[in-house]
Amino acid sequence: KVKCPKCGRTMVYMYNKQTFDRFLGCPGYKTDECKETMPVDKEGAPQIPEEIDETCPECGSGMVIKSGRRGRFIACSAYPSCKVTRELADDGKAELMPELEATCDLCGKKMVVRRGRRGPFLGCTGYPDCKSTRPIVMGPECKAIVGERNPTAAELPKVDVKCEKCGSPMAIRRSRRGPFLGCTTYPKCRGTAQLPEGIELPAPPPPQPLGENCDACGKPLVIRYGRRGPFGACSGYPECKNTKPLPALS
Repeated sequence: KVKCPKCGRTMVYMYNKQTFDRFLGCPGYKTDECKETMPVDKEGAPQIPEEIDETCPECGSGMVIKSGRRGRFIACSAYPSCKVTRELADDGKAELMPELEATCDLCGKKMVVRRGRRGPFLGCTGYPDCKSTRPIVMGPECKAIVGERNPTAAELPKVDVKCEKCGSPMAIRRSRRGPFLGCTTYPKCRGTAQLPEGIELPAPPPPQPLGENCDACGKPLVIRYGRRGPFGACSGYPECKNTKPLPALS
């Protein structure tokens, strides 16, 4: 029997509905009283976090080694109140993620490097109250730099359009194919519509310089974003359409 390290109740086996992986969870998990969980190995034995001689740079709590879907990693022991994590190298030592300094331009709090499905990104320390994020791209000399963010939903113009499916108000949404109108009750209602004529969207921020010149025409290269992520593009576009792939952040 494994006791919950936070509330002392006996932990029980639970299953992830998406991956069907088994893990230990506190009985209070379903009632939101205690969200403590613990991974288990193939035999069902608990994988207790391993304490290391390191403190969290954000809150000062001890750091521990945990196991997740993508293997072992270093995390703050104060999780979920502090969500600082670091990669764990093959030799078992902490592999520092890119060190970047940025301030959230929505709430003014510090932004820290986090890791998602598509790699590292900057997230506001005010999460979940502030969900502002910024991309991280590889700039000159393969150094990680902060990318530009897109306008938030609150910064986009308001539209007086009702959803044809449920009658609820619609709002401007963004996708890889451009802006569109989506029902504000999503995902309950998935109604969409084209953007009305005459709507002026905020101008995108100027592209960041890449620090290199175009091999074709000699003009400076800038960082632009496409369906597959950031890339280097000639500032002389459309006269020069030369592009350059950027190294990916692992």
